[in-house]
Amino acid sequence: MTRELLFNNSFEPQLAAFTTWKSLVAVQGAMPSTFAPSDHPGFEIIPGEAKYTAFDSFGHPTNGVQAFTVRMHFAHAQLSIAAMRATRAADVSLVEEFFSGGYVPPAVLPGDTARIDGAQLLKIDPPLLSKTATRSSIAAQAEYSFTLF
Repeated sequence: MTRELLFNNSFEPQLAAFTTWKSLVAVQGAMPSTFAPSDHPGFEIIPGEAKYTAFDSFGHPTNGVQAFTVRMHFAHAQLSIAAMRATRAADVSLVEEFFSGGYVPPAVLPGDTARIDGAQLLKIDPPLLSKTATRSSIAAQAEYSFTLF
């Protein structure tokens, strides 16, 4: 299996099971404000730049890192900044716990062309507070390291 499929097929179900959030892959192209109430809390994984960090003697890449963003969407009461902050704080804690040992890279199986070595949380973007909003999101910037065979 390719490294992107290895990562997506392991990370997404593990995050969903760890947090009980729904994967929003099926709601592609939708804006957070158009999600159904049953879509919250939910998350999406947005791939970023791949950077190759080691090469063999022929110049073929052997190691690298792939940036990605996990964007979580959650609903909260309007005009209640305290409730929004509490929900956000709980969700941020879940993300930190997941990256601190909840994610287990997939085992290498015969036929795999890559290995996922691990995932690292790099930063969580600051909140955008609006007392009139009823939905908010959290963007966690991360990367996973990989080895190519």
